[in-house]
Amino acid sequence: MVNVYLNVEDRQVLALSIPFSDIERLSVRPVKWLRFVTFTIFVVRGNLSATPNGPPVDYDSISLAGPIAEAYYYIPEGNYHIIDYNALNDRITSSERTIRSSRFRSNIETRDGLVCIFTGARGSRCDAARLLPKTKGDEYIGVVLEDRFSLYDPALESGILGINSVENGMLMRKDLHALFGRGESAFIKTPNFALDTADIPRVELDPMPPSRITLHHFQSDDSDPIRQSDARMAGTGISPPSTAVLDFMYGVAAYRRWGTSLPPSDGDSSPESDDDNDDDKPNIQLRGRNDTSNMSDGMLRAMDNVLTLSMLLKGTTPELIAAERQRREEAEELHAKEASRVKVQEWMQSSPDIAFLSNASQNTTETAVDVEQRLANDK
Repeated sequence: MVNVYLNVEDRQVLALSIPFSDIERLSVRPVKWLRFVTFTIFVVRGNLSATPNGPPVDYDSISLAGPIAEAYYYIPEGNYHIIDYNALNDRITSSERTIRSSRFRSNIETRDGLVCIFTGARGSRCDAARLLPKTKGDEYIGVVLEDRFSLYDPALESGILGINSVENGMLMRKDLHALFGRGESAFIKTPNFALDTADIPRVELDPMPPSRITLHHFQSDDSDPIRQSDARMAGTGISPPSTAVLDFMYGVAAYRRWGTSLPPSDGDSSPESDDDNDDDKPNIQLRGRNDTSNMSDGMLRAMDNVLTLSMLLKGTTPELIAAERQRREEAEELHAKEASRVKVQEWMQSSPDIAFLSNASQNTTETAVDVEQRLANDK
């Protein structure tokens, strides 16, 4: 396994744990790919270091044939937050209803041709698949693009995209669409800020193109007939899939696959097409955590890290995490003091001798007060 940690306050939180076999399938330059994956999840550019707060690694010198460290630390270049890992969930998240576009499929076919851009399958075997599900709505895709726009060359992301924009779609075979809808596959565009086109394995034999959109299977299946090939758009359209949306969905699938602190799934997820013929609703199976009442100190620290990362998932900033931790510590201290006071009272009441002395002391105090009061009245 190769682990990627994120600096949260003064601690290193385990964010990703990826089998080397997966890295080997998906990249020729493993650490460059790890950098890209972490970028898609935490929505900020940064560098990987072999030590906490250390210098960046030499990305080009580390290949599959060379030594790969078991741990890397992501040092962001600015503020970060964690991707919405529920972006594959079909529940409506927009406050406005998006009118379904009857021209979505025809626009996709005009750009991509009449075949699946990865397999060459034709006609009814293909879906006009949205990268972000149509139930998310225009408001959601607007937030996604606004959140990431500054990370890209403005020339790549011009104009305002809607959920029915051709930039949010691809024509793909139904079984591939199902894999994408379950987060088992995604698409990576190169070159990007971390990777060159030659850094991603290629099955085609023709010369390397200047840019690529490559299918990646996050879960290896030797029986899967769909190769990890490049997209071929044979149509006449000029608006390619949005780079920001492709990266966003890559990060969603990556965190579902390799993230270390996913909360339980809150719903089913299934692929969407422009045709309402998707009857099956396969569940996304997320890795769970086993509870135990007999944890070591190391396990307790690990669970604290999980809590921290879960709070980040909900949009909580490190500053709020620190404030919440201080509030909990103060509440725990007050609770401990109150528990101690109650325990002392119970002990005193359970002991006849202690109870007698306590009552005698209280009576003596009251008598002295009475005497003092009478003297004051006589004066």
